[in-house]
Order: sequence, then structure tokens, then C-alpha cells
Amino acid sequence: MESPDLDRRLQAAARLDELADTAELMGDEAGADRFREEAAGHRMQAMHLLDD
Repeated sequence: MESPDLDRRLQAAARLDELADTAELMGDEAGADRFREEAAGHRMQAMHLLDD
């Protein structure tokens, strides 16, 4: 059974990816990179939750 925390982290990562795509379309590469870095952090935390 998936934990609610795992779900929230994966949803946040997906939303941050969408924001990164939008930032890229607007020409904000630095913003896109920040969003993607934060999304990766959420995915790493989700992976740690799965390992527990």
C-alpha cells in the first residue's frame, strides 16, 4: 500500500516538472533548472520511502 506521503511527493514532482516546462517555454532556463532540481529531490525522497 502506498503511503499518502509518497503520493504527495510524486504529485509535487510531476507539478514541478510541468512548471519547469512552462518556464522553458517562457525562456527562463534558470527557473526551469530550479524546478527540475526540486522535482528530482521529491523523487529521491519518494524512493527512500519505498526503500523503508
